[in-house]
Amino acid sequence: MASYKPGQIAEKTVETGVAKANNPWTVAVVLGFLAGAFIALGFLLDIRVIASAPKEWGSIANFIGAAVFPVGLVLVLIAGGELLTGNMMAVPLARWAGRIKTGVMLRNLAIITLSNFAGALFVAFFFGHVLGLTETGPYLDKVVDMAGHKL
Repeated sequence: MASYKPGQIAEKTVETGVAKANNPWTVAVVLGFLAGAFIALGFLLDIRVIASAPKEWGSIANFIGAAVFPVGLVLVLIAGGELLTGNMMAVPLARWAGRIKTGVMLRNLAIITLSNFAGALFVAFFFGHVLGLTETGPYLDKVVDMAGHKL
């Protein structure tokens, strides 16, 4: 296992940011869409677990839901998806280091933001509405409850 000093980690992050920023827009859109969809799948799995758990389990149901949510993150890593949180770290650091221009950074962040959102909306519509996985019973109640708490 490699061991890097903070300066080396920053340089590797800059290199990653340059590579992410220079992806063709078509690649960025596809990888961003996939990442958004995978994260939404992780959340859908979380909802299905915590909403169907017996009330007697209390907060352990939330713990189990939190344990299955990272499936979405694992899928992003395996597929090489472009998740906005990673791009928000690496691409501006590449800009700060002077390796890319501001327009390239803003273009990348806009493409990844919109494609992550589109991927998440696709999963929400297809699995939630078309397949009805969040439209009935305890699943709908849990989604509405969570949305209310987030507002």
